Amino acid sequence: QAAINANPLPYYLASVEAMDKEIGRLISSMSAAQRENTVFVIMGDNGTPSQVAQSPYIGKAKSTLFQGGINCPLIVSGKNITRKNVVETALVQTPDMFTTFADIAGAGSANHNDGISIKPLFTNASATKRTFIYSEFFGNSPSSNDGYTLRNENYKYIKLQNGTEYLYKLSADPFETTNLMLNPLNNEAQQNIDALKTIKTS
Repeated sequence: QAAINANPLPYYLASVEAMDKEIGRLISSMSAAQRENTVFVIMGDNGTPSQVAQSPYIGKAKSTLFQGGINCPLIVSGKNITRKNVVETALVQTPDMFTTFADIAGAGSANHNDGISIKPLFTNASATKRTFIYSEFFGNSPSSNDGYTLRNENYKYIKLQNGTEYLYKLSADPFETTNLMLNPLNNEAQQNIDALKTIKTS
């Protein structure tokens, strides 16, 4: 443990490599018929641990509301998925996956509570996409990172419990380097933050 604490990055990379190998072993162990009848979904946890975060996510990784703490990989492949080798930019949040699995299995409607099925995106790039996502972080003890965030396609608003506010135009600033709240907002930014705040209170 002392060696890991002193230099955690190579151990972290080794664990990722081991996971990749074991997923490969699992898939290889399946018969061709099983693989053809399976939808594979691989989704990351909520951000990289701060001890191994790399630039530009240092200080903005796991246990924060910045992109490095909440924006995670999602890979979907398998049966009835005709869009291949595609990077989809649609907004997706974790509750969507429960609805998606029910939709794939034919056991539920396309939308349930806060979840919106992404199954239509498996075959149709023009399928309806959600217009915003919401995340919150409240640790086991009060933290300066506690708060919530909402984003739409282009803008992201963060409100911490200590009153600090952030607004980023992610389409132009994906690594959240410029907090637009530090200067007067232009009309576009003001309209977006107003819309995001309205979603939170509605």
